[in-house]
Amino acid sequence: MTAVPTNGPALDQGVLVVQGAPAVYTVPVSDPDGTRPDLTGATAAWWAGVKPAGRPLGPQFWVADAPEAFTKALPVVPDPAVPGAFMVVLAIDPEDLAGFPPTGLY
Repeated sequence: MTAVPTNGPALDQGVLVVQGAPAVYTVPVSDPDGTRPDLTGATAAWWAGVKPAGRPLGPQFWVADAPEAFTKALPVVPDPAVPGAFMVVLAIDPEDLAGFPPTGLY
């Protein structure tokens, strides 16, 4: 059995965004076993873009410099629903995706 990593990017996630419209998502963070880790001092980033040809999927920095991609830092905040747990706030502003073609999946 292969060990499941507990730190790294969450790849192939679906977030529906209408270009030109703002959206805010809150994402509770948990390990694969369901426990909620202490994320005091942790950082997070959101990356959106097409997987660059010839590059393996991997940590966010492997693809952050890809053309037609966007990366932004995200706040990691206490989760008000679960004492001691954390969540990430993904606020997508219209200008975040302004350079993307108007149709497509990224």
